[in-house]
Amino acid sequence: MRFARDGVLLVLLAAAALLFGARPALAAVQLQPCGRNLTCGQVAVPLDPSGAVPGQVSLYVKRFARTANPTGGTIIALAGGPGQSAVDLLDGFEQDLAPLLANRALVVFDPRGVGRSGDLTCPEPGSRTSPFDWVGQCATALGPRRAFYSTADSVADIDAVRTALGLQQVTLHGVSYGTYTALAYARAHPAQVDHLILDSSIPADGTPLFDLNSMPAMRRVLGAAGLHDLTTLLQRPATRLVLDGHHTRITSEIAGEVAFEALFASDLHPFVRASLPAALHLASGGDISALVRLSEVSFALTLDDPRPVEPILLPQASIARTLSVDVDYLATTCEDQPFPWSAGDTLAVRQAKLQAVEGALEPASFAPFSLETLTGEAAEDQCAAWPEASDAPNRISGPLPAVPTLILSGRDDIRTPLEDAIALAGQLPNAQLLPVPNTGHAVLYADDSGCAKRALAAFIANRPVAQCGAARREPVDPLPPELARLAAVPGLPGAPGRVLRATVLTLRHDVGFMSFPAQQLGFAAGTRAGYMRGSHHGSTQIFKLTGISYVNGVSLSGRLTEKRRNRAATGRLAVKVHGHSYGELSLTKDGKISGLLGGRQFHLSRSARERINSQGGLNQLPFS
Repeated sequence: MRFARDGVLLVLLAAAALLFGARPALAAVQLQPCGRNLTCGQVAVPLDPSGAVPGQVSLYVKRFARTANPTGGTIIALAGGPGQSAVDLLDGFEQDLAPLLANRALVVFDPRGVGRSGDLTCPEPGSRTSPFDWVGQCATALGPRRAFYSTADSVADIDAVRTALGLQQVTLHGVSYGTYTALAYARAHPAQVDHLILDSSIPADGTPLFDLNSMPAMRRVLGAAGLHDLTTLLQRPATRLVLDGHHTRITSEIAGEVAFEALFASDLHPFVRASLPAALHLASGGDISALVRLSEVSFALTLDDPRPVEPILLPQASIARTLSVDVDYLATTCEDQPFPWSAGDTLAVRQAKLQAVEGALEPASFAPFSLETLTGEAAEDQCAAWPEASDAPNRISGPLPAVPTLILSGRDDIRTPLEDAIALAGQLPNAQLLPVPNTGHAVLYADDSGCAKRALAAFIANRPVAQCGAARREPVDPLPPELARLAAVPGLPGAPGRVLRATVLTLRHDVGFMSFPAQQLGFAAGTRAGYMRGSHHGSTQIFKLTGISYVNGVSLSGRLTEKRRNRAATGRLAVKVHGHSYGELSLTKDGKISGLLGGRQFHLSRSARERINSQGGLNQLPFS
């Protein structure tokens, strides 16, 4: 289980008496102005609601309201993760919930252990420390307080914030893991909730081990993106690829991991979703460079940390674990999720029981991927070193609330799939489900059709929720064209005109689209061959191209620079066709290209470049 998959959380009724029983009365909190339409403050809560472990946590609270006295009530918005800062996401919540905020207040607070609510930290692991060993070291360093960051503790904190602000009832809005917390609160305090808005929802009782619930959604998405191509790719023998003098061996295991990671990235990033079909098709036919490019795109777009000092040629999931350690995520996940061992089991026994569960999985449950791909990055493995992780986590059960509930689900969501949303809607007594086409995770943010926001306004006004209209066609990265079939650029007939068109498409597809991954990772592969290195000097970005190729047979080499103010790459490039020098070109800051190809001079305007990209299907891709 990783941060990208957003958590699987379960809580036990046996501890509810401690968590929701008698507690010291909380004093009312007077929030202070901290910006336009904003007030802020702190709500102090006990670290351990039972009082056995002393200490307090100060929850940082922020309230947005357009009027002094909103008449429509208050919405408390809960972020995902676990471990995301709801305070940092306030602007996003404000935009997502805009249809409701004319006469309602919006309240957010950082969960315990996150941001300004007592951020949990542990020293970064050393280069020789495995993530597994680091988890045990971190748990030891945190001491007894590590046991009080479960979802049940967050539920108690929501109630503390509600009470401190003098609110009788609230609307709860959760995104991803926040939906699980919101629903847990509504189960514990149904009388205090007037509406539930669940965006990208987790099942009421959490998800199964190894996120097996995501596999049907993966196969469904792959059905349109190239399931056959992926199956063929995973059956190919290992392929050697040489990039910048580095010999990389792409095994079926690495190929499966890249596709697995890209699928999870695709529900957050439409560009990755658009890139999947072509990359899988090319890789299944032996163009492995396209798979490396897909890995770099999906990894760079989900990378929050500064890029590594050494360029990454082939990002893999294991790299992400060494770059960033999310203590908040572990402290909640390892406390919440049920595991196939007991708290009193030794580490060796825990690992043996986990391996037994892995070995008993039916291959059909994770096909077309391997067991190693499924389990290689799971929190189950890391949580074996977390002392309190066991088969009996805290769990808030009891009847599911009859609170009016709107469930929003993206049809292309992998981590919180539509299949789970359908099941949850059938379990809740008073729920409406809105599947949204061509949308992944975090529906209100990702849906640009307006359907989800219209449904939100209707739901809160107790009107029928209209289903979304017919799905528009999603943009898909086209397969690279064959050089011989390209039309010549007007004004430059014959082979030089075809090479110029291939050059323009390469500059857009393998340079323009890849400039961000190249900056993040220091390196980006071409679709068919070659690579690009990215660096920066002050406000200037520098790209060094070495034989980069999008159209088979046409490659570009040279140096481009891009200043922050201009956003147009400039420089000189050499062009080769089938390995032989064919000419050179210059890019100017106004977007024009000029040069000599096949002995013919040419000048191409920026608008002409845009027409070529549009005709090639590249201007429709959702990435700038």
